[in-house]
Amino acid sequence: MYINCHGDDFEDTELCILHNQLPNGNNLPYFDKIVELKEEAIRDKIEKNDFNFEHTNLFEVNFEGLHIEGNINFAGSYIYKDVNFENSHIMGDVIFDGSQIEGDVNFNLSQISGYVSFSRNYEISKISNIKGNVSIKGANINGGIFLREVNISGDIKFDNTDLGFVLRLDEAKIGGDVWFTSSNTGNFVDFSKITIEKNLYFDHSKIGRFASFTAAKIGLNVNFNSTFIENDLDFVGVKIGGSANFNDANKYANSLFKNVKSPIFKVSFNC
Repeated sequence: MYINCHGDDFEDTELCILHNQLPNGNNLPYFDKIVELKEEAIRDKIEKNDFNFEHTNLFEVNFEGLHIEGNINFAGSYIYKDVNFENSHIMGDVIFDGSQIEGDVNFNLSQISGYVSFSRNYEISKISNIKGNVSIKGANINGGIFLREVNISGDIKFDNTDLGFVLRLDEAKIGGDVWFTSSNTGNFVDFSKITIEKNLYFDHSKIGRFASFTAAKIGLNVNFNSTFIENDLDFVGVKIGGSANFNDANKYANSLFKNVKSPIFKVSFNC
C-alpha cells in the first residue's frame, strides 16, 4: 500500500487497481479488463477532485480540456501510452518527476498557473524517460518547465509558447530535435550539459535574462536566428556537429563563445 492511497485492494494484492502493474498483453481480454478498471478509477478520482496519482501504473493519461483547481502529481508513475493535457487549465503544478512514459507527451494550448516538472529530485531518485515526442505549442505556463536530466527518445517542440519563469533542460538527453521557436521565457534558459542528437532551433524567441548552454553537445545544427536575449548568453565549451547560425540576433550584453567546436560558426549580431 502506498502512502496517501485510499483505494481498495485489488483481487489478492495489497495494492489498489491504479498501483497494480498492467498485466502481460498476451492475455488480451484480461488486459482490456484491467485497463477499463484503471480508467474507471481515474474518473472516480477526478470526480472527487483527487489528483494524486503518485507511483501509479496507468494505460494512458488523457486530461484534455480539463479545468483543475490545484496540483496534479504523477511522480514515479508508469504510463503505457501517451500523456495528453491539450487545452487543459491547471491552477497549480503538474508533476511527473521520475515518471516512465512509453508514448508522447502533449501540452499544446494548455494554461498552467504553476510549473510543469519531469525532473529528478531529492524525493524521486529515478530519471524520467519519455519514449516518444514532447509537444508544447501555444501554451502558457507561468512557472516554467523543468526537464532536468530527462531522457526523451524523440523531439521536444516549444512553439508560440510563453513560460513565465524558466526553461530547464540541463543534463537532459534528447534523441531528436529541440525547438524553442517564436516562444518566450521571462527569466532564464538552462541547457548546460544537454545532449541533443539532432538539431537545436531557437529562432524568433525571447529570453528575459540569460541562457546557458555550457558544455552542451548538439549532433547537427544550431540556429539562433532573430533571437533576443536580455542579458547573457553562455556558449562555453559547446560541441556542435554541424553549423551554428546567429543571424540577426541581438547583440548580447555579455556573450561567451569560448572553446566552441563547430565546422561552421556564423555570428551576425543586430546591434
